[in-house]
Amino acid sequence: MLDNVLVSIQPAFGLAVLIGIAWLFSEDRRAFSWRWVVGAVLLQIVLAFLFLRVPMLWKLLEAAGEGVMVLEQASRAGSSYMFGYLGGAPLPFEAKAGASTLIIAFEILPIILVTAALSALLWHWRILPAIIRGLGWALQRSLGIGGAVGLGTAANLFMGVVESPLVLRAYVRTMGRAEIFMVMVAGLATFRGLCWFYMPP
Repeated sequence: MLDNVLVSIQPAFGLAVLIGIAWLFSEDRRAFSWRWVVGAVLLQIVLAFLFLRVPMLWKLLEAAGEGVMVLEQASRAGSSYMFGYLGGAPLPFEAKAGASTLIIAFEILPIILVTAALSALLWHWRILPAIIRGLGWALQRSLGIGGAVGLGTAANLFMGVVESPLVLRAYVRTMGRAEIFMVMVAGLATFRGLCWFYMPP
């Protein structure tokens, strides 16, 4: 019984510790907005509840993830066609047990280039600025942060820690230190999942 209680409160305790560490290392602790932190945590809880309990929202999230996976699969197919087994095609020889056959220059770099090109097209077609403005309007009123941060952190749900910041490259010069830091933290928070995704079976 006690073990079940400890397991239940462990996530809340970990979250409190992380918030405490953030406050401890803050440049200006008096400017640390506890109201903003509590509001952000409550918003995350509400979003988690909606995505887990409303099937339509979960299906939309899955569809977005599948769209990104299609993009990555197309990029891998192109790199495999161009570079053969160096780009991800089947090996013409038997690999040693536990050996990694991943070559960043021929497998990961093409995905990064495709993402950069796609974000440039979306910027040219004025689609990306429209998304930024929409996110900025919603996030400014709910959390007081800009749309670029929201888009960057949302991109981490579907893209890797390297590809997602490319979506924001047009906004980096206008972003403040706090905004860049938030994007970096979001990227590092999903880095473990990225490593798992690219690890060979």
